[in-house]
Amino acid sequence: MMSVVNLNMLTTATSYQLSLIDLLKDIAWISMPTYAPNEQQQADYQTMLSAIEQQHDKLMQAKAVVLDLRHNQGGSSMWSEQIASALWGSEQFKYGRYELDKNTQVWWRASKGNTDYFGDVVASYDKASPWYQWLKTTHESMQAAYEKGEHFYVEIPAAEQPALPKNASKFTTPVYVIVPGQCASACLDALDSFKLFANTQLVGAPSSTDSTYMEVRLETLPSGFAKVILPIKVYVNRPREKGFYYQPDIQFNELEWTTQALVKMIAEL
Repeated sequence: MMSVVNLNMLTTATSYQLSLIDLLKDIAWISMPTYAPNEQQQADYQTMLSAIEQQHDKLMQAKAVVLDLRHNQGGSSMWSEQIASALWGSEQFKYGRYELDKNTQVWWRASKGNTDYFGDVVASYDKASPWYQWLKTTHESMQAAYEKGEHFYVEIPAAEQPALPKNASKFTTPVYVIVPGQCASACLDALDSFKLFANTQLVGAPSSTDSTYMEVRLETLPSGFAKVILPIKVYVNRPREKGFYYQPDIQFNELEWTTQALVKMIAEL
């Protein structure tokens, strides 16, 4: 939620919650410790997105906007995409992502186990979610490929290119993305999105890395003593190669990554 707090009142726990906080009245702090939110956290994301929309003029006048990814180890990239759209503008973001991903294909392995698993994923989403229809279509396409005996459902980018925005994004406030060392999967997707815009700098440590095999599920072995991790999809022609990691534009070398220490450093930039 949106709240104004005194810096001295902040605790480390504050930044582990999904929140949009106004610090010192000139630094806005958007905390996203997970991209795999539970039901309550999904509601928190919607509240945070509404706050960004309602207070966008204030964010444009801020000294800085901080996107805090501490503790974030991935999940679904839709959350960072919604944040980027809210900050920089939907048209500008959609065009930038299309240009980045226009040659990328996603090959979904259409086995029975994968298809059944993805059906459960669809069932877990609220039908009002903006991503529900895409999830449903993906599952139906995997199911159709499986029933035809095909090994993959190949998802290709939309044929229709978004229109070139008439204007560049008006959101030019300096954006500092706090990147922890465990940032991988959808957390890396978030960095891909945020770095589309020239006013973004990464703060912290080198990110983690990932492969082009993604969207995993767990399967218990017959013995019951262990589980295997099975990728469901593979990226083909993804611009960010497997093994790539992001280096910080601004290193943060303190032992403890407290909110107070990070705010102090950013306030001095």
